[in-house]
Amino acid sequence: MLSFVARRFLASFVVVGIVAVISFFVMHIAGGDPIVAAVGEETPIERIKELQAAFGFDDPLIVQFGTWVGNLFRGDLGTSVLSKHSITSLMKPRLEPTLSIAFISGALTLLIGIPLGLLAAWNARGILDRAILVFAALGFSIPTFWMAILLVWLLAVKFSVFPAIGYAPISEGIGPWLRSITLPCLIIAVHSAPVYARVTRSTMLEVLGEDYVRTARAKGLSERVVFTRHAFKNASLPIITMVGLMFVGLITGTTIIEIVFAIPGMGRLLVTAVVDRDYPIVQSMLMITAVLFVYVNLLVDIIYAYVDPRIRY
Repeated sequence: MLSFVARRFLASFVVVGIVAVISFFVMHIAGGDPIVAAVGEETPIERIKELQAAFGFDDPLIVQFGTWVGNLFRGDLGTSVLSKHSITSLMKPRLEPTLSIAFISGALTLLIGIPLGLLAAWNARGILDRAILVFAALGFSIPTFWMAILLVWLLAVKFSVFPAIGYAPISEGIGPWLRSITLPCLIIAVHSAPVYARVTRSTMLEVLGEDYVRTARAKGLSERVVFTRHAFKNASLPIITMVGLMFVGLITGTTIIEIVFAIPGMGRLLVTAVVDRDYPIVQSMLMITAVLFVYVNLLVDIIYAYVDPRIRY
């Protein structure tokens, strides 16, 4: 097990390195000058060349890449071309809204999706199972932005239960903070929970047909014990994989929700950087995303061995 973790940890550097090369050179090959985008085309060429030299954009690409990688190893994500502030300082105030939405919506997704999947498997091919499958199909097929607009109109505009836009930081109090993120989190959960419900249902039905489950029933164990202790534990491996990737996806993929609700999170920062061709921000966020995915996958593989002792790497 330790040798597997060591090999995967070393291999992760290769993956992150490939992502670094792709994210850097693709952004530069795509064309466009971030300096011109920041200061405007009417700026004198001498001033543009001066700023290009200040940011190192007049160096050869391979030199720029080496400088960028060296700064990353020192923990320096670089400086925004547009705002002239360090990228770390730009990200810090945006982490709280993004992480708040990611973890609360992720928890709601699991609290809704997994129990629904278990209920559907418990009542397989019954009325409850059919109703849950219909909910899953509707929740998964409705576009997130349309659901967000609909719920904003219903719960924020018509009934004024939640604010329509904005984010209240935790420092202003738990109540305002929860009210500001409840609607975005609910929309993400309603859209994501059906996937977990369907996966939980299908894996449970598959495990319930295994020989060891029939043996447990033959020993006289109650259906509840068989269902929860024997079947669900062995059906949880695909769910663990999805949970790990879900939280990474939520942290990096709440862009649409942040735009609809005007939440100053990481997603809006990335969209603004792409529009303004602010290379350093885009490259840094791509690297952060890659590192999260690689090491969450490694963590999931380690958890596998503890959940299912039959797994040996």
